[in-house]
Amino acid sequence: MSHLPENWRETPDAHGWVPDPENPVRIVCAANKAADGTIFCGSRHASNAMFSQMQAAGVQYHETEDGFIDQYDRWWSRLQAFEIMATTGQPMLHAGEWGVELYSENLY
Repeated sequence: MSHLPENWRETPDAHGWVPDPENPVRIVCAANKAADGTIFCGSRHASNAMFSQMQAAGVQYHETEDGFIDQYDRWWSRLQAFEIMATTGQPMLHAGEWGVELYSENLY
């Protein structure tokens, strides 16, 4: 069962820009999403960079959902990001060691 929307390869970013079909979707960094849709990025989940963004926005880490962004700044859940990497052949460190959810340690 796929956790991705049917049109995930063509989903536009926040500005309406549609991904280039010749450039595969790549997961690029850890990101957490708040209930209002605000995305906080960092090299790893709960990194200092991510915490400083949350602090500036008045959001607590436990109020967000762990996930990742792709090169188009689209947010994906841990399950979706894992599936994207597996589907596109993006190199994944420690593949499958933690099940079918992606962790920042899988990226670098």
